[in-house]
Amino acid sequence: MKRTAKLTSVAALLAALVLIFCVGCSDGSSAVVAQGKVDNIRWALDDAGKLSFTGTGALPGVEYSLNMDTGLSDTVRPQWYDYRDQVEEVIVGANIDSVSMNAFMSFSSMRVLDISATVESIDGYAVSGCPALEKVIIRGEHTELERFCIGYVGGVPEDVMSDVTFEGVRGSDTERYASACGADFDAL
Repeated sequence: MKRTAKLTSVAALLAALVLIFCVGCSDGSSAVVAQGKVDNIRWALDDAGKLSFTGTGALPGVEYSLNMDTGLSDTVRPQWYDYRDQVEEVIVGANIDSVSMNAFMSFSSMRVLDISATVESIDGYAVSGCPALEKVIIRGEHTELERFCIGYVGGVPEDVMSDVTFEGVRGSDTERYASACGADFDAL
């Protein structure tokens, strides 16, 4: 009788823990799976595939340089680059002022790129080799988009841009870029 009571108590405790765990997970929140800091910029990737950036300054990209002594190319990658295949959405937050070349190179699963109004410029080749890209939101009225800054694949930006919708301020560089690439544009 005591053994049955103990087993029943253990089973009830386990059921309560499972219930608590499941209720805790059902609130829609996502857990952070990786995070870090580069200069004044913090980044975090959650288990839903959302990569978020906060802080100030320029968002760095992959840097290549040729070592004249060895003839080999040296590569410096931002910390988040190792997680690029897990990223489905990128949010570049307020107070970041620019997105550097190769910041989001070869992010094969990225579907959405959302850039805050504080970003003043997006360098050429900042977002390239991202075949799943569906939506680019650029909130700044005066954000300057360099040639080939988004979607450059195989030498021609139109290769992937016809499947992409840009959202931005009417009359902005974003609208002009979308038009030049044959992409759809929706005003924010």
